[in-house]
Parts: sequence; structure tokens; C-alpha cells
Amino acid sequence: MLAEAIAAFVKDEGWTHALVDGAEFKANDKHRFAAGLIAQVHEHAVSIRLLLELQNPGRRFGSAGALVRPTFEGLVRALWILDCATDEQVAERMENDEDAWNPGLKAMCKAVDKVLGSKGFYEKLWADKYPAMCSYAHGGMRVVGKNVSAEGVEPTSSEEDWSELVSFAHAMDLLGTHAALTFSDRSAEAARCLERAETVLTTATGALA
Repeated sequence: MLAEAIAAFVKDEGWTHALVDGAEFKANDKHRFAAGLIAQVHEHAVSIRLLLELQNPGRRFGSAGALVRPTFEGLVRALWILDCATDEQVAERMENDEDAWNPGLKAMCKAVDKVLGSKGFYEKLWADKYPAMCSYAHGGMRVVGKNVSAEGVEPTSSEEDWSELVSFAHAMDLLGTHAALTFSDRSAEAARCLERAETVLTTATGALA
């Protein structure tokens, strides 16, 4: 199960990032900002996979889980910067890096769904999975529950948990690649990434319930 999830991610990474390496984007603040966030999405997603690829992945499940939230947030923020934000909002964000993002993530998800016509896809991900993402990121009970058994302090996460996190990271990486190819005017390749992401995501949600 885990081996298959890892192999699928590695296989897709081989063709998607070859496409991105040759992509071009406009030399303005909006596109640079979005590209930088998408690069971070890729970095986090691959890090999740690598953490769970090592021996005894249960001992790194909490660390892998903590990266899920910034992976999702980076993707949504990149899409919002690219498709929804005004030039003034981009400039304000760049000048006030220590301030909270405005609007918040829920509002960004809603705005992105409206612009992309994605039928509530990102808002539903936020509603269904964001509480779990926050729990993993901030040491909540989901993390505690995966590190304590009736016998003592020890990993209790399962291979299903590990594979689902890998698949979720895989899907986020594909969606980031889709965004990068879209603003590089490579619509055919972008559509292929989106279709693949939707397939991967169907196997990726159990650990974030």
C-alpha cells in the first residue's frame, strides 16, 4: 500500500517536473510570487514522501503530517495570488510579510473556486480536512493519538495512514504543477495534471478525517 503510493508519486514527478522545468512565466510580481509558493508546495510534498519512505515511517508520521497544512495553504495562496488578487493586494502582501494573510484561507478557497469554476473543490477540502491539518501542525490530539498506545508511548499510525498522507501530498504537488503550467499557457499538459490529481486524491483523505 505505502510502496504503491510512493511509486505512483515518484513516477508522476518524473514527467510533471520535466514539464515545469521548461515552462516560462511573466516577469512580474504576481507571477513570481505564485511561482515561489508553488515551488514551496513541491518541496513540502516531496518532503512528506521522503519522511515516510524511510525505515519505520510511524516514527516520522507526525512530522510528515505537520507539513500537510503548509502544503495546502501554499497551493491555495498561490492560486489566489495568481487568479484573484489585485496588483495592490500582491504589493501589500509583499510589503507586510509578518502580518496575517488577508483574506483568510477559507475566503481564498471560496474565491479560487469561483474564479476557476471548480464547484467548491477547495472550499470543501478546507471544510473537511483543515481541522486535521491544524491538529497535525500544532501538536493536537491527532498527533498524540498516533504516538500513544495502551501500553506506552509508541507509534500507532498504520500503513494506510502513511500511504494516505503520501497520496495527499502527491495530489497537492500535481495541483501545483497544474497551476504552474496554466500560467505558462500550457493548457494541454495542465489538464493532464488536473485529471491525474483528481484520481490520486480519491485515495488520499482517510488520514485527514
